[in-house]
Amino acid sequence: VDSRKINPVNSSHIDLKERQHQFLEASAANDLPTLKRLFYTGIDINRPNYENRTALHLAATKGHQEIVRFLLVHGADVEPRDDRGDSPSDNARHNRFEKIIELFENHANLAVSNQ
Repeated sequence: VDSRKINPVNSSHIDLKERQHQFLEASAANDLPTLKRLFYTGIDINRPNYENRTALHLAATKGHQEIVRFLLVHGADVEPRDDRGDSPSDNARHNRFEKIIELFENHANLAVSNQ
């Protein structure tokens, strides 16, 4: 008889939740290699944090151009609203990140040209 118990903390649901958290952290930290690795594990690119801020919000707020580009190319929602009612492009405009504003303005072409 196998007497080992299953630890519910080690479930795949918890693993997915932790990966989602790490994805958001990678976006905020401008860690593109980690963001890519986590993206390809099947996380939800549009899943928000506790303030309803997505990875795109976090990257746009901090001026992380390559993270924003990656997220847009891979289909991130460009108009989700956080708890303050701001979209990722609102955050970029507020912080005057001109290159990121351009990415938002051209996101439809960006997604098509990089597929």
